[in-house]
Amino acid sequence: MGVNLRQKYSKNAILYILKKLDSNKDNGRKKIMKLMFLVDYFDVAKERITLRKAIGNTFFIYNYGVFSTEVMRDLSDLIKSGELIETEHDLKVRKGTEPSLNEEIKEKVEQVIKKYGKLKPRELEVFTLNLLNLDRESKYNYMGVNIEALTVG
Repeated sequence: MGVNLRQKYSKNAILYILKKLDSNKDNGRKKIMKLMFLVDYFDVAKERITLRKAIGNTFFIYNYGVFSTEVMRDLSDLIKSGELIETEHDLKVRKGTEPSLNEEIKEKVEQVIKKYGKLKPRELEVFTLNLLNLDRESKYNYMGVNIEALTVG
């Protein structure tokens, strides 16, 4: 998938996730990062990691678990463009902003939100690390390691 198409899908998935989540929850960067990881690398029906990425973002292990510089850049771009409004603990979609996703990605995002959207950021961190057979302590042995190097497809 080309960079521009990946970026378009990623930005629209971020917007879609935030529009669907309960707006009274802690929906900051950490939570969005973990949900975007699940959209890309998690087969909800089989409840396991897959290397068949839905969007094409690359993730690695970092301080708060799974992290993608691409997703972080997309979040920053959306904030700079005014499509996202960031408060101390929350991200909100600007009124009138409508995300556009193809049906396959939209369905995947909806599955992830339905099953994991109510989890708190820390719970999502622990859950995503557990999927990779890591915990909050052992992750430090894998800092900077690409997710694909930790998984068996």
